[in-house]
Amino acid sequence: MGGDPSDPLVIVSSSAGKIRRAYLRIVFSIDLPGLGGELLVAGMGSLLIRAVGMIATFVLGILLARYLGASELGLYGMVVAVAMLLAAIAQLGLPTLATREAAIAWSRGDFSELRGILLWFGLAATAAAIILGAGLALGATLWPRLTGSIGEAARIGALLVPLFALTVLISAELRALGRLVLGQSLELLVRPLMTCLLVLLWVLVFPSLTARVALEINVLASLIALLLATWWLVCRLPREARGCRPNHHFRKWGRSAAPLAITDVLRQLDGVYAILLMGFLVTTAETGIFRVAQSTMLFVATPLFVVQVVVAPSLARLHDSGDWSKLQRLVTISARLNFGAAVLGALVVAVAGPDLIGLVFGTEYRGAWMPLLILCVGQIVNRFFGVGFVLLPMAGAERELTFCFLVSVFVSVVCAVPLIIMWGSVGAAAAAIVGAAANGCTTHYFAKVRMGIDTSLFGSYSRHVRNL
Repeated sequence: MGGDPSDPLVIVSSSAGKIRRAYLRIVFSIDLPGLGGELLVAGMGSLLIRAVGMIATFVLGILLARYLGASELGLYGMVVAVAMLLAAIAQLGLPTLATREAAIAWSRGDFSELRGILLWFGLAATAAAIILGAGLALGATLWPRLTGSIGEAARIGALLVPLFALTVLISAELRALGRLVLGQSLELLVRPLMTCLLVLLWVLVFPSLTARVALEINVLASLIALLLATWWLVCRLPREARGCRPNHHFRKWGRSAAPLAITDVLRQLDGVYAILLMGFLVTTAETGIFRVAQSTMLFVATPLFVVQVVVAPSLARLHDSGDWSKLQRLVTISARLNFGAAVLGALVVAVAGPDLIGLVFGTEYRGAWMPLLILCVGQIVNRFFGVGFVLLPMAGAERELTFCFLVSVFVSVVCAVPLIIMWGSVGAAAAAIVGAAANGCTTHYFAKVRMGIDTSLFGSYSRHVRNL
């Protein structure tokens, strides 16, 4: 920008820029010219969206815990976990691929490519989600073991499969098109807030709440979120992309999507395997207690998710441009922010966890404190190694990322079975530490071998970073 150097507005603007750059250098020991401002704005918006959504999700968890009881909450958690796992399968790895490919097409002005990505990715995910959702409903109807409330709840949960899958895909596409905050609001704010309001309205009008009703409310809220997501995407799409002929690269997309699909399923399985195993190995009440611990982990996991969705498109652009130095600095920022937040969250849980859980959720759930504290330790272990699991798919290393999650999920499940049998929810949380360490070590290793990028907390001191 030009202007009179003596103009007070120019002086203030220049001083503000110097202060911002100095702040980044002091706090993070790095400088991100041309990128720091964009990420700071997106990060602040993400934190705001996440904070409000986290409050809504937390209030929803309190309502469900108090009005459902541990047993019904365990049933609700099992059905939602199955629906989320099937939705991850139905996504076919396309959300992560869309984040990368659409961001690159958008930056290059290739609108034919962009329209082809949005069209064909949407059709593929829709078809897969409908098939899997119908399969869940049919299985819940025909399988003799799924009788009574379990089978009925599963049939309702089948409706969540396409709603979850398509909302995640469109959210990724919005973020790739530069709407970082708007793209996050669908999953982080709109759906949980709508679900929370509908549940609150129900318990104010009716005296009781069941798992079936809670699932029906979730379906309605998810449908509203998907309709809003579709409208936002249509409004964001530029005119050039609407009128051009969609381009496609099915073979290229298929090669990239296949490992990403496996990775997404493994990633989702990593989050729900404990609930699913506990549903078979222990009581639904014990499962409900563990679900409270997982829900409370949202406070600790908030910075990780914010950093992930904010930096993913920038990681793709920096890798595509070959700016290795700036890429290393951005990865180091992410590691330091996430590790500090994880340590702080664990300290809060260690000091005030039991009393807070009993006060907020009820004395029935005080046993969730120890699993929650162990889960926090797992987060600290994982965040020490940084955001390698975000960098690898943005850099085209889908197969390496698939291997990382395959290893971490395998060791987690193998450890979880005996630990859950012996110690219940505490054992399930302990298995998560093993999986977190395995995932962090492997993603860190492949990022350094493939790109020379050290994703750990001390990445900026690595001597292996490529130099242009």
